[in-house]
Amino acid sequence: MCTEKERYQRIVQKGVSPFECDIATGDAAHEMMVKQYARSAADQERPLPHELRSEKIMNHAMCYLLHNILDEFPESADQRAAWYNFLWSRTRALRKEVTQLSMSDLLALNLVERCTRLHILFGYVLCDLETEHFDTAMNNETLGKCLQTLRHLYEDFAKRGIPCENEPEFRAYDVMLHMNDTNVLSQVLSYRSDVRQSQPICLALKLAGAFRDKNYCRFFRLLKNEATFLQCCVSHKLFGATRSNAISIMVNSYGRNAFPLEKLRNILAFDLIEEVTETLNIYGLRTESESDHVMLTKDGLTLNESVPMKPYQWIDQKKTGKLSQVVYGPNLFQFFASRCDVSNSFNHRNEYTNDKVLEAVLDGSNIPVSSDPSAFSFAQSAGSLSMQATMEQKRKMEVERIKRKLVFEDSPTSVQAFLLPAQMIFQLVDLLELEIHEFSVLAP
Repeated sequence: MCTEKERYQRIVQKGVSPFECDIATGDAAHEMMVKQYARSAADQERPLPHELRSEKIMNHAMCYLLHNILDEFPESADQRAAWYNFLWSRTRALRKEVTQLSMSDLLALNLVERCTRLHILFGYVLCDLETEHFDTAMNNETLGKCLQTLRHLYEDFAKRGIPCENEPEFRAYDVMLHMNDTNVLSQVLSYRSDVRQSQPICLALKLAGAFRDKNYCRFFRLLKNEATFLQCCVSHKLFGATRSNAISIMVNSYGRNAFPLEKLRNILAFDLIEEVTETLNIYGLRTESESDHVMLTKDGLTLNESVPMKPYQWIDQKKTGKLSQVVYGPNLFQFFASRCDVSNSFNHRNEYTNDKVLEAVLDGSNIPVSSDPSAFSFAQSAGSLSMQATMEQKRKMEVERIKRKLVFEDSPTSVQAFLLPAQMIFQLVDLLELEIHEFSVLAP
């Protein structure tokens, strides 16, 4: 799930996430490390082929993140911020590789769809965090980029005649994300007829119409009765604007009349009456501590104040399974967690032992390699390539020196030769690695 070079680089630079460390020892676990997102830069070299993950590994990495990280939802704000940053970085790296590999198959579509659901989920479950822990604007920007990528993929699949079963779902998310955009209707008209007439698109258009018409009763009724969990998560960011419009309409309509808090809670989709009174107090409407009514008056009314966002129980009850199942999609999510083997070039003694390229080079040479792994490492027995080159150069120089000794010193008219010394013959055999078949000696 992470290249070996990046693993060692991050270990040296202290860039290993706590989610990639062994729980018992606290050390970095190579089988738990997932490729981290790195921003593109002008001086950054293009990745080599072996630095990009295969489609099988990318799918495994996504399933691993959903099963081992997403389902472990932390409690404290700091832990949830680290949880979000880890998932954002790793899924962003997946989307970057989809672009680098120019993938346009079903796996690429599934990966981007799951990333889109994941950021929809982030916007809801982390809405109560401070800006220093969770940036809503950045999450919405990433969500918009995911939906834009899906638009291109759906158009490409349509040209090739390949149906996409989840297209209505994500087209509806796109409409809900831009409810306050007046061009959303013209965007829907560009969809295919089967997508326009699908249930998610019809619901999204109803919600968009209710929001623009400030029909707050219909808006929350549709969400409670017809919307799915993720559709409520997308629309959740518009709750504040819808309730502000509702209170403004009520104040102008009822004018200095008391209104039941329980009825207001039900209309505006609050969980508790305490939440209603807290919101009304922010807007400048005061309620008596023992009263179950609120006086709707314009005195002191300030609707420009922002109300803190929070999750709601009636939305959580729409979630039928784990978070991993929500993000994975309508199909059953099955992932068998196991500690998969990773490729390491170093053994437990930090010796360089597993270089496929170097092994291929040395397999074609006569350089002896020790077969006993317990005595020496591969690098120790064979030596480095630079050392081998130096040894070969010295060998050639010694051969030339010996050759210069093998000359005839007498005149060419006299036929004279000499016997080669036995030590010199052994040096030739050892240095040249040649088999000496016969030496002819010329007599004077």
